[in-house]
Amino acid sequence: MANRSLDTEGLLALLRNEVPRFYVLAEVVGKWVWIEFADTQPSEVTRVLAECGFHWNRARQAWQHPCGVY
Repeated sequence: MANRSLDTEGLLALLRNEVPRFYVLAEVVGKWVWIEFADTQPSEVTRVLAECGFHWNRARQAWQHPCGVY
């Protein structure tokens, strides 16, 4: 999970270059990056998000990436 330790700019660059469909959904809050979907996503989407270092936040019903800040 090397991508979990990326800083905010590094993560945004990864998304912009590797998965631009997620880059347009990314919302930066402080140093963290959040991605929300209106509906449940297929397992392929969740796999790619996990590979990028995101994890599911059940309370907020969104994917979050701490960008190296825990």
